[in-house]
Order: sequence, then C-alpha cells, then structure tokens
Amino acid sequence: MEVTRLLKSLDVIAERGYEVECCLYNMDWFDGPIEADLERLAEFNREFGLITSLHNPLYELNIASLDAKIREVSMQRFERTQEIAQKVGARWIIFHTGFQPLIPTAYQLKWVEGFIEYFGSLAYSARDKGLLYLLENSWDHEPEYVEKILESFDEGVVDMCLDYAHVNIYSPYSLEDWSRRFTGRVRQLHLNNNYGDSDDHLPLDEGDIDYLEAFRLIEQYHPDSALVMEVDIELAERCFSFAEDCYRKLDGA
Repeated sequence: MEVTRLLKSLDVIAERGYEVECCLYNMDWFDGPIEADLERLAEFNREFGLITSLHNPLYELNIASLDAKIREVSMQRFERTQEIAQKVGARWIIFHTGFQPLIPTAYQLKWVEGFIEYFGSLAYSARDKGLLYLLENSWDHEPEYVEKILESFDEGVVDMCLDYAHVNIYSPYSLEDWSRRFTGRVRQLHLNNNYGDSDDHLPLDEGDIDYLEAFRLIEQYHPDSALVMEVDIELAERCFSFAEDCYRKLDGA
C-alpha cells in the first residue's frame, strides 16, 4: 500500500489484522519532513507488528546505469529506504531490478554485472542491519538474469519476491517456468490479476491468470512463502475468500 494511503488506513488495518507492505513511491513524501510519519508507523508496528515489508522507490532509478550521477542518486534513495525500514521496524525490502529488456542485447549482460556489483553493497549493508532484500521480477521477459543475480548472493542475503501478475504481462514463460526456476528462494509472492496488457492490480478472480492453477503451483513450489494480495484494501476480503475457495478445491473439500 502506498505510504500516504497507508497512513490514512492504519485503523482499518489494525481492526482487520492485515499484514501490509508499505510502498515508498511518493517522492514528495519521501523527500519531505517525514519524521513524525515515521514515528507514527513505528509506534503502530510496535503495537501490532503488521508492517512487514517496505517497497523501494522505483521510478527512474537505476543502480547499474552507465551514468555515475544516476547511480549515485539511486544509491542514496535505496540507502535512505534502509533507514526508513529500520525506523518503522519492517524486516524485508522489496527491490525491482529495473532491468529494461529493450536495451541492446550486447549491453544486457554488462548491465546485470553492474547491478550485481552495486547491489552487493546494499545487500550486505542491509544484512548487517537485520534487513533482507527480496528481488522482484518486473519487466523481465525471462528468468535468466534474475536467476543470475540471485545466484550471486547466498540465501538470506538476497532472496526473491515472485510477482505472478508481472509474469503474465511481461514474460512469454509460464507461471510454472518461473515458479520451478526459483524453488527455495521465494520468500514472498505478489498476487493480483490482469488481462496481460496492463498492470491493473485486479482482484484474483478477474483477469487472465488462473489462480486455482497458481495456488497449485504455490503449494508445489513455494508452500512456505508469504502471500501478498496486491489489490486495493476494499478488495482484500474478496481475494482472501477466493483464495480460501481455491485451497479447498485443491484439498478436495
């Protein structure tokens, strides 16, 4: 949930007992006088423990850029996110690679190597602070480069957040291909639906993704992973009920 909306929804979240992911997308807020907001979130988390992860800022940031100034600003943003995570008491930070599959093929591997180099300093710094980065697939057409990045870090230093909706939009590979590829490294899954052309964050029962099959894959490959319903809070109960129905069908009830 985007941070300014989260701040307005704390009572509802506490009442319903939702664990939430706080998304730091609003850069006007991020760069503003936010100490009072951070203390409010920290106090809420001390009482309820429901803000389990933060989502890094992501727009126009690129730690593997060939432009040193862009790398510098990106690193500053991500280091600040670690400080916010510590203050709020979140344990996971969700990190989009930002890999752009439309860049020339000859540059793609160089980009990945640069990402591993610069991301490494963030990952080990986070580990020393008791935080864990979860690398999320976003525009990635295929799992190869995400896998290469993960293989460069031990489990518990960097793990994965697998987003089924992003796979449906951006990748020709199936959900099972992605699920199988990252068995044992997925700590969290992002769940919502779409029609394959836009990241609409629709409820699970509306869109192209067959979530009965998706939950079968989760049971097979990622049974211990946390499931995040990435939908408007008003749609959360609908998605929880749908998920429960799917699991009942899978159990043969």
